[in-house]
Amino acid sequence: MKDIDVILGMNWLEENGALIDCTHKTVSLKSPGGDRIIYQGDKHTQIEVELKLNSMKEVKLEDIPIVNEFQDVFPKELPGMPPDREIEFTIDLIPGTAPIAKAPYKMGPKELKELKEQLDDLEQKGFIQEGISPWGSPVIFVDKRDGGRRMCGDYRNLNNVTIKNKYPLPRIQDLFDQKCLKTPDEPVSHDELELQPDLTYIEKPAKILEENWKQLRNRAIKYCKIQWKHHPEREATWEKEEDLRKTYPELFRYYNHNFGTKFSLRERL
Repeated sequence: MKDIDVILGMNWLEENGALIDCTHKTVSLKSPGGDRIIYQGDKHTQIEVELKLNSMKEVKLEDIPIVNEFQDVFPKELPGMPPDREIEFTIDLIPGTAPIAKAPYKMGPKELKELKEQLDDLEQKGFIQEGISPWGSPVIFVDKRDGGRRMCGDYRNLNNVTIKNKYPLPRIQDLFDQKCLKTPDEPVSHDELELQPDLTYIEKPAKILEENWKQLRNRAIKYCKIQWKHHPEREATWEKEEDLRKTYPELFRYYNHNFGTKFSLRERL
């Protein structure tokens, strides 16, 4: 609207006998002499070209604000293997199941080349390694939209002997006014988490694993290796004993009672 100098209203159009033909894109007006003058606008394709260019623009993940903010969560490729977990992944099979090994499917030269390239790439990234196992499944390729080929394993025979997870649905009355619920397949047995009113969680120590001294220039500082609740021993951290006694005095009461004089908690002079 910024390029329009005057907006003509209904009164002006009626006074000049305006006739608007939307089909032919014309406007006819009555001249002071009584003749009709037909106006036809020039045809422009500027808007159409602009729309086509915008529609052909490739959308990238970086253009999405939430993805751009957390690029480390949406990497183009996986940086490596995930860290070791406390619970190892297992598949429960029907008792008495013998190892399943199926002969590989026949592949053409192009598929064999693609298979070798993908296996070499996965091995270089550390995702797979050579090994011998009585279990085996053939590999198949599935076409992707971008023209590439995705390598998949045919695990249908394994699925037939896998024990399916089945859990009863909870009672609806038990779900009322509940903010957090525990799933029945929770693999880690632990005490209930104590949440603050704002649903934040504060780490608490479980036990003292060992002690050590750090010698400075004119004094020695005592440190304790702490295993935190809901964490394995490999995630234990070293903390100052002085800070722990102020924040968690009950930890040392339990420690002195259970270990007696095995570890001395007296300050060294």
